[in-house]
Amino acid sequence: MKNCYSASMPMIFDLKITDNPVEDEQFVQKYQELVGSQQFLTTYTRLNIAFATSFLEHYNNTLTQQCWQAVLHLLQYLHDMIDYEIMFDSLKKYRLVAYSDADWAADIRD
Repeated sequence: MKNCYSASMPMIFDLKITDNPVEDEQFVQKYQELVGSQQFLTTYTRLNIAFATSFLEHYNNTLTQQCWQAVLHLLQYLHDMIDYEIMFDSLKKYRLVAYSDADWAADIRD
């Protein structure tokens, strides 16, 4: 993915997972490894992909071609953001603000 197109958002806009699950074991394992690697990035360095990674983990055992396209889209986003950093100034008082989407982003399967 070194020469891939870049993506400006971590998730595909208006993504709906409606395809039938893929039955290929190797494909499923490849997907799970890729999403697991993205979860590692989320935990330690890339907080900006937390929602996308969590959404994709939801389909670890019932992934579809649409899920695979979403994972590749997230990789394109990471490729575009590779040089971005989060810097915290120790002199400023930061306040934690959190938001929640209680309907799993309008997930029609759950």
